[in-house]
Amino acid sequence: GFYDDGVLITASSGPTYVTKTTDQTYSNTTFVADTALSFAVAANTKYRFDFNLIVNCGPAADIKFQLTGPAAPTAVRYAGILAGGGSGGMVITDAATAFSTSWSLLSADAGTQLVVYGYLDNGANAGTVALELAQVVNSGTNTTYMGSEVQYRILS
Repeated sequence: GFYDDGVLITASSGPTYVTKTTDQTYSNTTFVADTALSFAVAANTKYRFDFNLIVNCGPAADIKFQLTGPAAPTAVRYAGILAGGGSGGMVITDAATAFSTSWSLLSADAGTQLVVYGYLDNGANAGTVALELAQVVNSGTNTTYMGSEVQYRILS
């Protein structure tokens, strides 16, 4: 478990995994939802989540991402890390009551890993948490490879 404002939070279920079974390409600066990696969330429920993606960027394209989800969560906190080929990078957001705008990361060569992990204390609105990706600069084709996954669990 972990502590949330001094209260120990323990998982009420094991993790659920959603795995991408086909590659997905995108080749412009407009955000597109990943076709497989999202999960439904109930109202007034807390979640822990991890998106683990294997990605590749076109020449000079770089990569940007954003999370979308239900309106007016009590809290949403997440970080993104790009590791492996290319220059890598890290962004962190600590948005108290809304999902963030986009975050840009540096170039990613073939086999680079993008990890986005976080916590959601959902408010009164059920919905879907989804990862959206795009190029920072329109150049070539970016790919999210099969085998990428999201895992999530209900905390309470």
